[in-house]
Amino acid sequence: MNDRQDQDLEALLGGIAPRREPPDDVRQRVFAEVDQVWRQRRRRRWRLPAALAASTLLAAVVALLVTAPGPGVTLEVAQGGGVWVDGLFEPAGSMVILDPGARVEARGGTRLMSPDGVEVRLRQGTRLTWLAPREFELGHGAVYVDTGGLSGMRVHTRMGIVRDIGTVFMVTLDETAMEVAIRDGLVAIETDRGDYRAGASGTEGDVVKVDAHRIVAERVPASSDRWSWIYEVHPGYRQASIDALLGAIAADLGLSLEFATPAAGARARERRLEGELAGLTPREALDVVLATTGLERRDGEPGRLVIALPSAAEPK
Repeated sequence: MNDRQDQDLEALLGGIAPRREPPDDVRQRVFAEVDQVWRQRRRRRWRLPAALAASTLLAAVVALLVTAPGPGVTLEVAQGGGVWVDGLFEPAGSMVILDPGARVEARGGTRLMSPDGVEVRLRQGTRLTWLAPREFELGHGAVYVDTGGLSGMRVHTRMGIVRDIGTVFMVTLDETAMEVAIRDGLVAIETDRGDYRAGASGTEGDVVKVDAHRIVAERVPASSDRWSWIYEVHPGYRQASIDALLGAIAADLGLSLEFATPAAGARARERRLEGELAGLTPREALDVVLATTGLERRDGEPGRLVIALPSAAEPK
């Protein structure tokens, strides 16, 4: 290219005005609308094919205006009444991706499962915001968390942060206070007035209540009524051995399992249950086991599930 051509090119380019930038309010509105569509498309892609034209348009807008949010957490809506995620209803059986900032509300008692086995149950009406793969903020209601022995789950509330140390725990939040109850393992509770560690052993666990004025802790039986709502979305049982099945039921009820006599224990070890007790609550499953084995539960035994043979069947 000679000098004359260089001058002509400079003159031509100099006559082109820079591209006009959209106003800030338009840019922000487009950002918000595209981000909302992007979130819904990511969640719904497990069940509905995206329309080609919409996908092409969306991809073009995203490429020009936004950087896609970071990876979300994939969860199965395993059981229950389902959840609303950023205004989109996800029934039981759905697979959803919760991106940072996703707002979740439980339509009814609902059980969520992650691929690595972490279980989160939501009481009806519970509201939370997902912050990271193992972190969310509880706005209102109650959550039950079973990390399956993993650690690192963090539950934020306006009263403090509950940090899991490989445990089973519940966090309840209302307008005035937060309550943390422990079924197994340990949690760390971080508040403006200091930190606290709470745990459980045997059939008792700590219950810590935090409000604007104080922190109160007490030791409470794991079978207390505060846990009753979690059984509304119980996965049921797959154990075939009656002995193992009774042990799992007792643990879910916060009780220790005992046999009144060696003969009762022997029957439980000898008998097996065909099929699964899917979707049954612990008490429903216990009724099935007792009805099919001829075993009985002895009442009036606090903290214990005592299983016996009928009086007529006990060896003399």
